[in-house]
Amino acid sequence: QLSPDQVRSRYQGGQPDWFMPIRSYPDQMDPGLLEQLAGIPGVVVQKWPDRVYPAGPAAAHIVGYLSEVTADELADLSKQGYSAGDVIGRAGIEAWGEQYLSGKRGGIVGPDGAERKLIAEVKSEPSHDVVLTIDLDVQLAADRALGNQTGSVVVLDPGNGAILAMVSHPSFDPNQFVLGQTDESWAALNDPAQRPLENRATQVAYPMGSTFKVVTMTAGMQHLGLNGQSTLECPAAFSLPGSDQVWRDWSANGQGTLTLHDALVQSCNTVFYKIGADLDAKDSQLLPDMARKFGFGSPTGLAELPDVPGLVPDPAWKLQAVGDYWARGDAVNLAIGQGYFLATPLQVADTYAALANGGTLWQPYLVQQVVGLDGSAVYTAQPHERGKLPTSPEDLETIRSAMRDVVSAPNGTATAAFSGEEQPAAGKTGTAENAQGAPHAWFAGFSPFDTPQLAAAAIVEHGDEGSRTAAPIVRQVIAAYATANPA
Repeated sequence: QLSPDQVRSRYQGGQPDWFMPIRSYPDQMDPGLLEQLAGIPGVVVQKWPDRVYPAGPAAAHIVGYLSEVTADELADLSKQGYSAGDVIGRAGIEAWGEQYLSGKRGGIVGPDGAERKLIAEVKSEPSHDVVLTIDLDVQLAADRALGNQTGSVVVLDPGNGAILAMVSHPSFDPNQFVLGQTDESWAALNDPAQRPLENRATQVAYPMGSTFKVVTMTAGMQHLGLNGQSTLECPAAFSLPGSDQVWRDWSANGQGTLTLHDALVQSCNTVFYKIGADLDAKDSQLLPDMARKFGFGSPTGLAELPDVPGLVPDPAWKLQAVGDYWARGDAVNLAIGQGYFLATPLQVADTYAALANGGTLWQPYLVQQVVGLDGSAVYTAQPHERGKLPTSPEDLETIRSAMRDVVSAPNGTATAAFSGEEQPAAGKTGTAENAQGAPHAWFAGFSPFDTPQLAAAAIVEHGDEGSRTAAPIVRQVIAAYATANPA
């Protein structure tokens, strides 16, 4: 797949006994191609070690990629021991771990041609291994489950914040940066519509839709005196007094009188609209502040990858950013994770991990250890607590109980998606409206219910209903984890 001129340019100027590389191929090469090349006089195939990414596109946004140091960069990087032709980490763990992965060359520097005295000696340093928290079986399962859909899947250990899987689609093959990009692969990398280099798990924030209702439910129990058995009306439509704006439930006929427990199980929008309005009437900061205490509106603290903060709107933000005053309708929208609110899939997974573990928000992390060639650890991760959910054990158990029924009770919005699942789970569906087309599909949850081993969030951009599109993805991830980690 190279033109004759390209091939010729790569060996011109060489000598008959030189090996002049024309093109790199991954190991193993196609036997038929090897036989064809062997029949061409002067053509030989040689092997040499190079960076290989076995998981390819399935883990590209975690691992990152390497590329050659540019001439402009060399002016500064040469002071750190880099030379022309060296490669450097550009994204992911390749970039974060450059200081560990690159090693250092050794050498002796003295006056040119002189043998009088040693001026400086630089000792070589071997590179290190970076050991990740990723469970490769779960990573590959999440990649398969998301398939060719645009979106992301994040899986966390709720006991410490370790990232077990993180998938973003569209993806790219980091091996192409080693083997060389074709015109087609380079064009795909730079496609502004697909944006395959962007990690949607940490760099893109979305409206959460109904997965946000756990926040509103907590605020309602804490500030409005509600509990799981409080009865509330779920009409087909909701309006504020004196306003002609109408917010509708997903059920065209409404869902009658529900307990707060069943309002979450059945994901009644109008119940949560009313809670949002009542909270705002009491204090317009109550719901935004609760969202922030759940970890939204600020970075998670993930050290290894770029991590955007998302957005929790409140009166001060709206006046500064939009130039308009806060309206009660803003709180109504926020009550179901809509309006100006935005969150990353990592933030959602982290929040649901806290619901799973009893209320602790952990700082997510990707690197478990950095290990030297002799096996000694030069760095070992220490889980870091970044906050507690502002809820009582009783209220937390009320939310968890409703989340369990979301996936198992006859009236649960995700019961069909989890039908027959052997691992007891809990979660929440979400269908988030957006201005660019069909709704985004969400599901977030954890498993097993009594002793959670994983928490996960999945989003499919323009995937429509979370119960039909995102919930089956998380179910596949839960099943894969159970298979890879039998009790």
